[in-house]
Amino acid sequence: MASTAANFTAHLNLPGDPPHPTPATLVRPGDTIVLQWSGPAGEHTLYTEDEPSGRLVTFPYITQPLTRDCVFTLKSAASGMLRYDSLTVTVDRPVLPGIEVGELVSGPALTITAPLTINGPLTVDGETDLTGTCSATAVVASGPVETKALTVTATATGVDSTSRLSTDGELTVKGTLQSDESLNIQGGNVEIFDKDIRSGTEIGPYDPAPGDGFLVTTSDPDAFPSEVQLTATIWGTSAAARDSARGTALAALPVHQGDPLSSTASDANYYLIRFSTGS
Repeated sequence: MASTAANFTAHLNLPGDPPHPTPATLVRPGDTIVLQWSGPAGEHTLYTEDEPSGRLVTFPYITQPLTRDCVFTLKSAASGMLRYDSLTVTVDRPVLPGIEVGELVSGPALTITAPLTINGPLTVDGETDLTGTCSATAVVASGPVETKALTVTATATGVDSTSRLSTDGELTVKGTLQSDESLNIQGGNVEIFDKDIRSGTEIGPYDPAPGDGFLVTTSDPDAFPSEVQLTATIWGTSAAARDSARGTALAALPVHQGDPLSSTASDANYYLIRFSTGS
């Protein structure tokens, strides 16, 4: 039978196909195709990835929806002889669940619209822009990393590999920056409030603090520098903040509810910016 003329073909499963339908070479995800056999009549067994043991079929035979490339192998038995034919149908934009990639190399751009979970190191030599959620146990980047939601469960390393998060440039957080432990400033200026802030609860310079927050003082920019003195009488401790640049926001000092306040400035106005509400 091997020398007998026969054809095993696949065609697009389209309504109203002409007598000679379009061959199926590249189909869309979810398309079904029609398998045809032209040759001696006999018993036909079709083998696929979903049917590795084979199944008896008759023609024309309509497949299940295809989501990725599929190889169809047909065993035909007639007059005591066997014949094997095979054909491959390719799926455009195939669905590949559970794929494992040892090394991923992209062209000019790699776009991932679904959540990206990385259980190992992620090394980025250039700019990375994620519009979705990125969860990683380690992130190593020598270029900018911009993401709307970044969850790091291990070490995020920038320039300094000994730090948990390090950069020699600027770190900008447009949303909320939260530290569950401490904020350690080793040098440089620290700007907490805008210089023109005028919001909050106005209080007198010798009133007890009405809540937890920052005591912000403002005064005439032409006046002498002012100093805010906070004294916690229970523990006998004190703290002071002074702005010698004659700005309009002279100082911002953390206070607790009930702390007595004193100041050496007679021209200052005082506002409490609460920790919990920001007002």
